[in-house]
Amino acid sequence: MAELPISTRKVTSLWVFSQWYPLNNVDYNGIFVQDQLRALQILHPYNITVFSGKPFKLKIKGPFSLWRGLCSFYAKLKAVRPEFREDGLTVIIFPYLISGKTIPIWLHWLSYRLSYCWIMAQTYFSTLPQPELLHAHTSYLDGSLAQWLSKRFKIPYLLTEHTGPFSLLLKHPLMKQVVHQTLKNASRVLAVSPHLAQDILLQMNWSTLPQLKILPNGVDSSLFYLEPSAFTGETDPPTDALPIRIVAISSLDENKDPRTLLEVVKHLRQRNIQFTLDWIGQGHMDSVLQQWIQNEGLEAQVTLLNSLPRATLAKHLQQRCDLLIHTSRYESFGLAILESLACGKPVVCTQCGGPESILTEPFLGSLCPIGDVESLSQAVIDWASHPNRIRLQKRRSQWALSRFSIEKLASELNGLYQELKMQTQKTESR
Repeated sequence: MAELPISTRKVTSLWVFSQWYPLNNVDYNGIFVQDQLRALQILHPYNITVFSGKPFKLKIKGPFSLWRGLCSFYAKLKAVRPEFREDGLTVIIFPYLISGKTIPIWLHWLSYRLSYCWIMAQTYFSTLPQPELLHAHTSYLDGSLAQWLSKRFKIPYLLTEHTGPFSLLLKHPLMKQVVHQTLKNASRVLAVSPHLAQDILLQMNWSTLPQLKILPNGVDSSLFYLEPSAFTGETDPPTDALPIRIVAISSLDENKDPRTLLEVVKHLRQRNIQFTLDWIGQGHMDSVLQQWIQNEGLEAQVTLLNSLPRATLAKHLQQRCDLLIHTSRYESFGLAILESLACGKPVVCTQCGGPESILTEPFLGSLCPIGDVESLSQAVIDWASHPNRIRLQKRRSQWALSRFSIEKLASELNGLYQELKMQTQKTESR
């Protein structure tokens, strides 16, 4: 058979590495990776294999606990099998060891790689299609593994960085060296926002990185959209007697600054604003926040909800939300903000990085200084009484979906994959 010309050869097999890949449909970590791969599979079918390492914490209190922990880890490692999921993706979730001072964070890249090597040495992984391209999400664990495999398979890898602040990956000189090599050797480095791209250059002390590009995350338009029944008339219906339904979607940790949100809630009550707040998420501050709500007597206004399945979350935004509030200290992107806009809802958000490249028009919402309770509260009040808040729903939704749809992202990724494949083939043909 005659050899196909270079221009007609396509990438058909892709290996993706993401420690954040979600375990189930209520796991929000890495949901943006899952969304883009599903869209890619539908629009441009590939053989996609996803590798996702999850930390196994080894607790060492003595020889017996060490032995028991290692046996448990080995049992989990032996149980790893490829999962052939309904969306057409093959997913391999494997454990890797971490353990405080014994296996500190600056050695996690090695633990991650060793676990990967062990599972790939097993016979039941021998049938996996060999990759033509590697795509890693985040520079440290997944990026360093992709770089190593790139040399082994003699194929390119590209890297999408989501980590914010980027300094989290540079806590130790060895981590910085690993990240440096990963970034420098990638064929493309994709930052999910202009703010994150600038942060990467700043933290690495680089003036430029030629292969660094901006490629934002996308919103799943099959779930997050403006319902046809939503009001889109010329003027808003009267809402004076109705409480404003505020929704917050975030993990309950210090970076999301839940204490500022609670202060905003107190401020709204002091100003006699009628409101309810549904707070969707979970985290280690759950019990502390629940106690605070009880102490302040806000059980009737504030409801803490666990993470919801994606379809349920979308319906909540469509039917039980008037605006989203986001008080984070740092965001590399802000997918919840984009999903809310796709459902037509305005957003009140802090100036925390990534969201500033989303909320670029006045009709989309308001940006406030980080930790500024007065400014955030006033923005909520202004949007609650905005004469065109509901009428602007259609415009917000169209704006978000036209710029950030997951289908658009999948097409851009497909173009990048094919471009890298062609570049590699041209190099080999010389």
